[in-house]
Amino acid sequence: MDSSTIDQMVSVEMALALRQKQASYVDAPVSGGVVGAQNATLTFMVGGGDEQPVFDRAHTFLSKMGKNIVNWWKVGNGQAAKICNNMMLGISMIGVSETMNLGGFGSALMAKDLSLAQNAATDTHAPTPLGSMAHQICKSFSSRLRVAVAHSHGEVHDHEDGDKSHVHVRDLEERRRHQVERDKSFLRARAENEVQMPPPIPKPDIGAGDDADGRRITVKQMTKFAWDSYKKYAWGSNELKPISKKGHSASIFGSGDLGATIVDALDTLYIMGLKEEYEDAHKWIEMNLDFKRLARGDISVFETNIRFVGGLLSGYALTRDEMYLKKATSIVDLLLPALTHQLGIPLALINIVSGKAKNYGWASGGASILSEFGSLELEFDYLSNLTGNDIYRNKIKTVRDFLTSLEKPDGLYPIYLNPNNGKWGQREYSIGAMADSFYEYLLKQYLVTGKKDTRTKKEYNEAIEAMEKKMLFSSSPSNLKYFANLKGSRVEHKMEHLGCFCGGMFALDAFNEPNATRARHYMDLAKDIGHTCHESYRKSAIGIGPEAFRFTNDVEAVAVSSQEKYYILRPEVVETWFYLWRFTKDQKYRDWAWDVVQALEKHLKVEAGYSGVKDVYQVPVTHDDTQQSFLFAELFKYLYLIFSEDSVMDLTQWVFNTEAHPFPVRNS
Repeated sequence: MDSSTIDQMVSVEMALALRQKQASYVDAPVSGGVVGAQNATLTFMVGGGDEQPVFDRAHTFLSKMGKNIVNWWKVGNGQAAKICNNMMLGISMIGVSETMNLGGFGSALMAKDLSLAQNAATDTHAPTPLGSMAHQICKSFSSRLRVAVAHSHGEVHDHEDGDKSHVHVRDLEERRRHQVERDKSFLRARAENEVQMPPPIPKPDIGAGDDADGRRITVKQMTKFAWDSYKKYAWGSNELKPISKKGHSASIFGSGDLGATIVDALDTLYIMGLKEEYEDAHKWIEMNLDFKRLARGDISVFETNIRFVGGLLSGYALTRDEMYLKKATSIVDLLLPALTHQLGIPLALINIVSGKAKNYGWASGGASILSEFGSLELEFDYLSNLTGNDIYRNKIKTVRDFLTSLEKPDGLYPIYLNPNNGKWGQREYSIGAMADSFYEYLLKQYLVTGKKDTRTKKEYNEAIEAMEKKMLFSSSPSNLKYFANLKGSRVEHKMEHLGCFCGGMFALDAFNEPNATRARHYMDLAKDIGHTCHESYRKSAIGIGPEAFRFTNDVEAVAVSSQEKYYILRPEVVETWFYLWRFTKDQKYRDWAWDVVQALEKHLKVEAGYSGVKDVYQVPVTHDDTQQSFLFAELFKYLYLIFSEDSVMDLTQWVFNTEAHPFPVRNS
C-alpha cells in the first residue's frame, strides 16, 4: 500500500509486477496536510480496490489515520484523483496567496505534485494550459523560497571550484525534498527536469486508455526495446539489421540515410507516451531531415509519401508543431516532378538530385501501378488544406478525374496503367499487392473529409461490389472467404498478407454506412476475412502467417511456394482485428492479437530488436535480419491500440493512412 503521490503509470507497473508475485497493491495517496494527520481526519483516495477484499484490508489500516477513505477502484485512479485535485488546488492557491504555504502545504511539494499532473496530462495528451502555468510559477517560487530561507540561516556554502552553491535547508521543506527525491529515484516520477512534449491539439482528445490486463504496457515495452536497439546500432539509418547490429536500407529509399524508422515511429512514440524517445525523434528530424541533402539515387514516390509525408503530417496533426509541416511540404515539393508526366499519372521513382522520374523497369510496359499512383490523395489533400496551396490537391484531382473517365473492365481496376497513353495494361486484378491502398484511400478520403467527398465513396462502392462478384470465393471444406487474384480470365486462388487489410476496410465502411442492410453485409464480410487470415496464422508453426497463402488441392490458407512462406513484420492481419475489436467488442480479436505479441517475443525477438523470418512453418526459425520501419508505424501501433479504450485515437475523429499515420477528420 503506497500513500505517496507519484506518477500513476508507475503505480500500474508496480501493481502488475506484484500481481506476478501473487501480491495485491493499492495506491492510496493522502490529502489533508499536517493538521489532518494530527487529528486523524485525512482523506485517502484508494486505487486498486476493484476487488472488495483488497479494499477492505486497506480500509482497516487507513481508517486509523483518516476520516474519508474513498474507493476509486482501478489501480492508478487514486493517483489520478489526487493529482487532479492538487492541480485545481495549485491553480486556485496562486490566485489566493503567493506564499504557497496555505494549510501546511509547502511550495516544493506543490511543485512536485503539479509536475505529476503535467506528466499525466502529457501521457493522456490532455491540454492543461492553466495547470502548466501554475507548475512553472510554483517551481520558480519554490526555488526562490529555498534560497531565501538558506540565506537567512547562513547555510549557503560555495563549492571549492567557486562555480556553484549548495543549499542545505533543515526544516519541513527539507523533509519534503527527500520525498521528491524518493519519487524520482525509486519510482521514476520525474519532476524538476521533465522533458516537455509539444502541446497536443485541443480536439480531438487522444484519450487516457485502459490497461486492465497489462497487455498495453507489454506492447509499449516492446516498442521501447526495438527503438532503443535502433538508436544504439543504426541511428539515422533507414532501418536496423538487429542481428548484424548495423543500419539497413531497402532500395525503396535509394542510397541515402533518411532516418525512415525515426519518421515512421514518430506518432507511435507520441501516442504511447514514450516522451524521451519522442523527443529524440523530434530533435533528429528538426536537425537532420533534409531530402535535398540526404536523398541519393531513385526513391519510391509512394513509400516516401506514406511513410515520410504521412508521418510528418500526423506529427503536425497531433502536436501543431510547425516544423513537421514545413518538412512535409519540402518533401512533397521535391516529389512533384513525378506528377507532371504527360497525362499527370504519377511515376513510381524520382531522383531528388536530378528531378527526373521514371517507372519500374519490371512493370508491364513501363506502367504506373494502381496502389502507388492511387494512394497519394490523403496526404496531398491534407497538405493543401493546411498550407492553403491548392497545387497538391489539384495534382491528385487530375489523377482522380482521369480514373473516373476511364472504362473499367467488368467494373474492376487493373493494377497497371500506361502513363503515356492512359490505357490499362495487362488485365491483372488484386485486392492485395499493387492494388490494396487504392481502394483503402477511396473510402478514407470520403471519411477524412467528414463524408463530404461523396464521389470517392461512390467509386469505392462500385469497385468493391465488382470485386465481390468476380474475385470473392469460399474454400472447401472449411468455407473460408478469400479474395483471389485474377490474371486475365485465369483465377489464382491465393490471398496475400497485404490483402488481409481489407477486413478492416470493410469493417470501417460498415461502421459508417447509413444503410443497415449494407452495413450488416460488410461487417459480416469483415469478420469472414478476419477469420480466414487468422487461419493462416493458426496453421503456421510460429503462430504468425506467411506472405501469401493458397486455397487449392486440399490446401486452405497455407503457403505452398518457398517464396510465400516468409514474414517480414507485416501489420495487415492485426490491423483488421483492431477494427473488428473496435466495432464488435468480440474478445477473440484481443486474444488473437495477444497471441501475436507472444509469437513476436518467442520467435522474432533477437538480441537487438525484432527480425522477420524466412519460413513461418519451420522451428527453430531462420531470421532475415531486418527490423522494418513499419514495425513501429503499424504493427506496434495497432497492437497498442487494440488493448486501449476507444477514446485512444477515436475512429470517429481520426483516419489512418495506409502506413497507420493518423489524420484528423475535417468537418469543415
